[in-house]
Amino acid sequence: MVEISASRNSIWKLKNMLSDRDVFLSALRTYGSSLRPVFAVLYLSLMGMSCVYAAMVYMKLRPDLPTGLIFLGIVYGIYIINRFTDMKEDFANDIGRTVLFSKARAFLYAGIGALGLVSAFLILKGKFTQFHVILILLGVCYSVHLVPWYGGAGKGIRFYRLKEIPFVKNLTVSILWGVSVFLIPILFAGIRVEHQVPVLGLISTLCVSSLNNTVFNDVKDVAGDRLTGNNTLPSVFGVGKTYAFLGVVNLLWIALCVAGLAAGRIDLPHFAFFLFMSVVHLAYILPYHLLKIPRTAIELISDSTLILFGAGVALLSVV
Repeated sequence: MVEISASRNSIWKLKNMLSDRDVFLSALRTYGSSLRPVFAVLYLSLMGMSCVYAAMVYMKLRPDLPTGLIFLGIVYGIYIINRFTDMKEDFANDIGRTVLFSKARAFLYAGIGALGLVSAFLILKGKFTQFHVILILLGVCYSVHLVPWYGGAGKGIRFYRLKEIPFVKNLTVSILWGVSVFLIPILFAGIRVEHQVPVLGLISTLCVSSLNNTVFNDVKDVAGDRLTGNNTLPSVFGVGKTYAFLGVVNLLWIALCVAGLAAGRIDLPHFAFFLFMSVVHLAYILPYHLLKIPRTAIELISDSTLILFGAGVALLSVV
């Protein structure tokens, strides 16, 4: 009888241990899921960092940790600050994001700290340039009401966030992404670019690619933007006209690439890569509308186009 009782006690303890483990794992999964918006910003920053290293390989620079961390810190700081200024839109588009950032202001301080550390490091190294000032300032203006703009009849000149000005914010974001990936390592290394046409082509390709991405994000967030009165291309002109605009931009870029190929200004591998990056965004735009893929998965896929860009640039460096 004693042996049977001991056996039962062992089974009971084992069940409790397994139950405690399941509760712990469930709580861990729930906590990890709640931090998804932070992981998304970090993922985007790391993908951008990978593009910087690919650009350095392409330009025959030795990849180093400081250059990558400079880019990562700037992107993380700018985008994490934006998460705190987007709470009204996110209330309609992503309630989980709103709940997280309304309670966890430590991430806001981390974002501000990242920008401060990057600036301090560049100043100490004597590498802090006007471009870095403009980049950080525009990043802040993207989220904070600092830009004077005419708001229409009855409103006059008011202060807006860059993201509240249709197309201006899309153009600003796309240009900054395209230029920064190449210019940050160039400025930090203090070099001159010898083969300027291919590099300008890659910068332009990333600009067009980023434009596709940022306009798609506006399409994805159109419900919240309309609810809060945030003027974006799709909220003002409609989703159909917005996609038509993107189609025209991409066709014009492809036509320019064809002309460059015909004139011998770009080679076939670069042309093929430019063409690929112009159409690859259909891989998440079409599934989002046709298959109703969850928002989290679509965001992951759309940000992953940076991996394709970085891989393509690295491949072109050895072709």
